[in-house]
Amino acid sequence: TSREIVLPSSNTTGEPALEELGFAPVPRGSKTAPLNMTRPTQPEKLSSEELTRNLDPNDPLAKALSDPRVADAWQDPEVQKVIQEVRAGRQLEMREFARDNPRTFMKMKYLLDAGLMGMAA
Repeated sequence: TSREIVLPSSNTTGEPALEELGFAPVPRGSKTAPLNMTRPTQPEKLSSEELTRNLDPNDPLAKALSDPRVADAWQDPEVQKVIQEVRAGRQLEMREFARDNPRTFMKMKYLLDAGLMGMAA
């Protein structure tokens, strides 16, 4: 007979259970490892060719996304989060942003240099 592994929703220290962190228990007797300790993966990023496949080659967006750095930056979750915050009205101080998060700042700069984001004074 097989028994299900039931983990509590949180342990005694108040930390989240394994399921809440993306880990999945495997029942005893299965032919797989005792616990599947792999974290959920991020969605796979598309190549610049895949991003521009349905766009007119003369479209400015297609031209900008043909650069792999721009395509990678465009798909970055942190960059998309910042874009949504700016759209929602957040004021972005570029010097502070560059100091606090240089990796995301460089990706944002790729989008700015490609003309995909407007700047207002």
